[in-house]
Amino acid sequence: MDTAAGAARRLRAAIIAATPATDAPTLTAIAASIGLNATLTSYRDRMDFGFIANGAVMHELPELARHVQ
Repeated sequence: MDTAAGAARRLRAAIIAATPATDAPTLTAIAASIGLNATLTSYRDRMDFGFIANGAVMHELPELARHVQ
């Protein structure tokens, strides 16, 4: 027996599956002993930069980020 909730879940899944991706988020992580992690992601005609830093040792991160805008 099909429920309304099950039908709604299948409809949402079908809509998501048919929707083309327009962006690829830049995901990154950092270990406690590392000062800076820079991640570059290329998708379609776009290049994304992701920075995450240990603020105790990398004080110039905002300045670095301005150089790639």
